[in-house]
Amino acid sequence: HSTTSGTPENPLQSSGLSITQVQHNYNYMMGYIFTPNVNGTITHIGGYFNGTKTTRLWQYSNGNFLASVSVPDPNYSWTYADITDVSVTAGTKYVVATAMNGTGGARVRLTDALPNTYGNITINYSCYKSNYDSDTYPTSWSHETRTKWNWGLSDITFVPDS
Repeated sequence: HSTTSGTPENPLQSSGLSITQVQHNYNYMMGYIFTPNVNGTITHIGGYFNGTKTTRLWQYSNGNFLASVSVPDPNYSWTYADITDVSVTAGTKYVVATAMNGTGGARVRLTDALPNTYGNITINYSCYKSNYDSDTYPTSWSHETRTKWNWGLSDITFVPDS
């Protein structure tokens, strides 16, 4: 990743929140809507779950598909898989979400309601879509403005421009 030079950030992992529950059998695409506060690059996507899962990245406003990767079984630990670098723009909303496909889910209860800023990323809301697993952006989310819980525990690796 020769185009990136800042310190890598994993916003949800670095939030300091404790995982409240694991072994949920969610049949959803689950993640969060986020906004970079500075320009930068997303170099990896992944999360905290069990079993090999597909994690995806989209631009929120237009549903533009940006990346997808199969994340090898993290066995309930934070694991990220390499993607082709995706440049992201400060002030623009994006979505990272993982297809849970009925197994291996986890969740955290947010002690401070979203939106919250972790490093250079603001996590705006948690979102999920029932019975969904596609690179095509959902026409609607089952919920996309949740502020007290995060399910599925998708995450990004963001490297700010220096």
